[in-house]
Amino acid sequence: MAAVQSHVSEAQPTNLDRVVEQVGYAARFGVQLMVLPEYFASPNWRIDATEAKRLAKINGELLRTFGKLCKSEGCAILVPNVDEEGGKLYPTSFVIGPTADILMSYRKVHLFPDERAWGTAGSEYPVAETPFGRIGVMMGYDGMFREAARCLGANGADVILWPARLQDGKERTLLAVPRAADNRCAVILANRVDAPFGGGSMVALPAQFSVWDIDVATPYYTDMHKVVLEIVEIASARQKQMMANVDMFAKRQPSTYGALVKPHGLKSAAAG
Repeated sequence: MAAVQSHVSEAQPTNLDRVVEQVGYAARFGVQLMVLPEYFASPNWRIDATEAKRLAKINGELLRTFGKLCKSEGCAILVPNVDEEGGKLYPTSFVIGPTADILMSYRKVHLFPDERAWGTAGSEYPVAETPFGRIGVMMGYDGMFREAARCLGANGADVILWPARLQDGKERTLLAVPRAADNRCAVILANRVDAPFGGGSMVALPAQFSVWDIDVATPYYTDMHKVVLEIVEIASARQKQMMANVDMFAKRQPSTYGALVKPHGLKSAAAG
């Protein structure tokens, strides 16, 4: 499985055909499941309403193009884009399978400030059974909220696909690795190279890293068209034992977690 660090760029320059070519190369190399960066079909990491509408108009074309590639190479690809329904625009990721079918779609729940001006948020964290394991998705800003990954883990995800445009270099260490460790699943982070913190795409494994210095375990690559891959053992992602007889999901106490679903608002002890 791999993060394909490739997106349309005027600076490189890179067009959509070049991105498709890079994905095809990775598939022929033997990668079975790939993740593209957030809004990979746009040359801009920030998306305004005009660009969001343009991306929505080409969504069908993108899905058909990558569907043909998936079918010819027997692979699966996450295509993060914008979908329009009922006059509303949704930041949406599509997982296309080896028969060119859409195995699942996910509408982004946590919208970044630039998306709130035009986008409509989703409200669910679906997990799909695929030939490559049980797959869940979080997009961009979703990764800042551990509840998103936890819901995917609780819903049975073996692998979480995370197309992103990172704002800070510490997000690799403080977000990607803990999301994998907390849920004993793989996290595939595909980041844009033109984001405030560009590059650094990676695959965090369910068994954690043998070397906890993340820049040693998975180097920080800034290259456009970089394919960062790992062998992901699905059996490892389904082993949820933190230690003997301590299953990180079976031993939860959901009845005590009510504070997680209440609106934010802390009361001081003095105020009662």
